[in-house]
Amino acid sequence: MGIIIATIGIVIQKTRSYNLIAGYNTMSPEERKKINIERAAKAMRNAFLLLGLIWILFPIISDFLGFTKSKYWLLVALHIIVCVLLIVIINTNARYKNKT
Repeated sequence: MGIIIATIGIVIQKTRSYNLIAGYNTMSPEERKKINIERAAKAMRNAFLLLGLIWILFPIISDFLGFTKSKYWLLVALHIIVCVLLIVIINTNARYKNKT
């Protein structure tokens, strides 16, 4: 699962499949000009790589730490936290907006 998530992030950024980004494909051309989509795609790629690493490494690390019963809930919580941070960073940071 982690490899699939990381691969999706790389594919979106490298193949310029920006229409796979939620909300971008429904924007009008005027709204699309306001967004620096290359930077947003790069941030999304980084977040997906982080999520992929979390899905790969967290179950292994949690076994060593003894989180046997709650490890999947912690995994889901980490996943949600990373997704929320990605949304907040892209929507509030001026780097992801064009200055036109």
